[in-house]
Order: sequence, then C-alpha cells, then structure tokens
Amino acid sequence: ASRTLQKASEAPASVTVVEPRAIREAPKNTPLEHLRGLAGVDYAQYGIAQQNVTTRGFNNVFSGSLLTLTDYRPAGVPSLRVNIGYFVPASNEDIDRMELVRGPGSALYGPNASAGVLNIITRSPFASKGTTLFLASGERSLLNGGVRHAGTIGESFGYKISGQYFSANDW
Repeated sequence: ASRTLQKASEAPASVTVVEPRAIREAPKNTPLEHLRGLAGVDYAQYGIAQQNVTTRGFNNVFSGSLLTLTDYRPAGVPSLRVNIGYFVPASNEDIDRMELVRGPGSALYGPNASAGVLNIITRSPFASKGTTLFLASGERSLLNGGVRHAGTIGESFGYKISGQYFSANDW
C-alpha cells in the first residue's frame, strides 16, 4: 500500500497478497482469476477468459475503476481506461505474486487509483533462470500453452522471453 516492502498487518490500507504458492498450485486462464473469492472483491465472469474485478463501486462489462499494474506499469487499455484480464502480459509461470490494495491509493499511484490498485509482480530473471513449458486443456475445446525462458548475461543484465497461445469455444 505504501510502495515499500512492509507487513500486510502494518499497511495503512486493506491489502491482500496472493502468494506464489497459491498461484503455482491453482493455475488459472488469466491472472485476474486468482482474485476470485477474496474478501472485498467483486468478481464477474462473462466468458472463458473474460472477467472483471472491482473493489469499490459498481462492476460492469467495461469497468476500469481498479488500477491494474504489471511491475508498477499500467496493464489496462489506457485509451479506453478499461481492464481486460486476458491482455495482462503475464502467465501463471511468470507471476511471482499479486498485491491487491482495496481502497483509495491516489496519493501514491496517481488519480486513477481512487478505487484500489492491483499490482501483478512478475518473477525476476535473476532469481528464476531457465525454461518453463506449460500446456493445459479443458472443456469447450480449451487449449492453453506457452513457454517462458529467463537468463542473465553477466551480473547486471537479465532477460526473459515468453509466449502464450490460448484458444477455446466460448458462447
């Protein structure tokens, strides 16, 4: 909540952290699905990969009230000010943790954070070197597969490359 490392019990706002273990043990189609069932979260799903999350106010198809960030950079569609979960550039294998601040955060994150902040923190290439492949299938011809590779060159340059394919028959 204060953009510095601190215990959730000492934060000046209501904060929930989705830990790496929870993300690895229950992979989802999109990162926003990890927020389903959290206290104070209004989660609406209207398709296989289409969902919307709000923490304050009303939820609707094009809600952009929750400021969604990936590594402290905006992850929504800025021209429309809308959050689209399947546009978030992170797969389950690349997410380290998710931090959800329920309540206003404009003082730290700017004017678009009046209804809360979701920050998706990805794994560092320095701490997670190597290649990961994943493949999932399910009902309605769901097929989800991808690859993530991370490495370093020297001690001060890290890189990661990832790609994902998602296909399903929706209604």
